[in-house]
Amino acid sequence: HVFNNDTSTHDLFLFLIYGGITNLPLHTPYEKQKSCTLGFLAFKLLGGRFWAISPSSFTNIGSFARASIPATSKYATPSERLAIERLGRATGCHTCGSRMLFTSSPVKFHGDHMPPQAVTKQLNDKWYRKLLGIQVKQRFYPQCVPCSNKQGSILSKATNELRKMEAERNSLNFLKRFGNNLPDLQKAGGGRLAHFHGLRLRTSHLTGGVIGAMTVGSVNGERLPERDLRNGNQKRFRAIQEEIEKKLLNVLAWFDR
Repeated sequence: HVFNNDTSTHDLFLFLIYGGITNLPLHTPYEKQKSCTLGFLAFKLLGGRFWAISPSSFTNIGSFARASIPATSKYATPSERLAIERLGRATGCHTCGSRMLFTSSPVKFHGDHMPPQAVTKQLNDKWYRKLLGIQVKQRFYPQCVPCSNKQGSILSKATNELRKMEAERNSLNFLKRFGNNLPDLQKAGGGRLAHFHGLRLRTSHLTGGVIGAMTVGSVNGERLPERDLRNGNQKRFRAIQEEIEKKLLNVLAWFDR
């Protein structure tokens, strides 16, 4: 029971946007929620993406994917390869994140079809896609040469296994085929074969340090008692909250003009 008759529209707005109400006591769960909100904001402002935390699959868009260009089912043209090379040097391999800075080879990145060609073919062969005429759209993502080679090896092995199982299933009668599911090529590059990138440093890894600095730092040069530090420096978080509230109220005032 957070709201009462005295709750203003201003408080409701801040609760929905920021996750707390200004007139709540400091020890409530909503103050803890504010700390989590600050962590979320710091993570996002430092470039963090939650979907990129997991290991990179070699048969799906990688954890470091940022920029891409439209693709057809054909190999990249010379102009597309040049664009991919520039994207790779600027944003890194979409699978492992490497910018190949210490590689002397003139070709550091390949245009990686996403979804890969074999995966796209399997998806387009689905009966409902054929019925509705819905085709999978592909894009080129920059992928470093080592990751490209590993992806090729994984898909080659998975495709051979798929063809073998298709031949075995085709030899069965019509009814038994329904109980014989074929492997999903889109999942072939995940699991234990996925690229683990946990040791590659990124700016979003500084989130803990940012929140730690907020916790142990002083407010307006005032030295905080040990009790405040143990409680997560609620005074500093309150000061940050009030600053955010001012900006939100300025936005509301602008819309009210």
